Amino acid sequence: MYFAFLASAEIIPFDYFGSPKSKTISVDDFKSSMKTGYLVGFSFAKILAKEMYIILVSFIYGYARNVMQYKDRLATIESQRQQELIDQQRIENELVTAKLQTLKYQINPHFLFNSLNFLYAQSIPLSENLSRATMLLSEIMRYGLQQNDEAKVSLENEIKHLENFVEFNRLRFSNRLQISFEIEGSTSFRRIMPLLLITFVENAFKYGELHDASNPLKIYQKIDSKTLYFKVKNKKRNGPKENSTGIGLSNIKNRLDLAYPENHTLEIIDEEQFFTTKLEIQL
Repeated sequence: MYFAFLASAEIIPFDYFGSPKSKTISVDDFKSSMKTGYLVGFSFAKILAKEMYIILVSFIYGYARNVMQYKDRLATIESQRQQELIDQQRIENELVTAKLQTLKYQINPHFLFNSLNFLYAQSIPLSENLSRATMLLSEIMRYGLQQNDEAKVSLENEIKHLENFVEFNRLRFSNRLQISFEIEGSTSFRRIMPLLLITFVENAFKYGELHDASNPLKIYQKIDSKTLYFKVKNKKRNGPKENSTGIGLSNIKNRLDLAYPENHTLEIIDEEQFFTTKLEIQL
């Protein structure tokens, strides 16, 4: 219908300045132009449709991939959350166990110290050495149990603990042990990691020959304004040695690394006949 209308009319085209042209276009030429335009438009439509299809597919693929990644992140977060809950439960269980163990430690020493006090009182009229040894043992154990949880303790108390340990062992062996214990400098107002120095002395008592007067156990300590020097040297024992408690020099190395990471040096000299430890700490 539209083309029939065009067939009965003359088309007066306009130039690009808007003025009517004198030349007219025939209906056949117009139909040909319209057909060409239609074909061109159809071709563009097909191309655009194809491009839109590709864009749509890409969008759907990208959206699906983002959804899968989001689900994966959610699954990872949920897995981490479950692991955190498991770890939290484990920590809580360990805390409960530690608290129960602490209660046991609080009960057992109470009974132990009461027993030691009873033995001390009963031994006074029987033997001076026995009563003295009982009192020293009580003080040694009390210090070990009370100071073990503190980060730093008085150096003066730590040295007193060493002196009690040495005296107790002298009484054990009827004062036949050959021990040189020397301290230089003031221990007042200084603090140190608890139960540190005693380990080196215990090691000497376990593995050293302490009955040789020409080679006594030497315990030397010097304190200046900033530094503690501590040295233990003993002759090695050839015969039987005391059993180890499992807390040795390797444990002390770990404790020193934690408490004095850049402020200590530990030298261990293991010779054929002698064993020496030298410790230097910046207080």
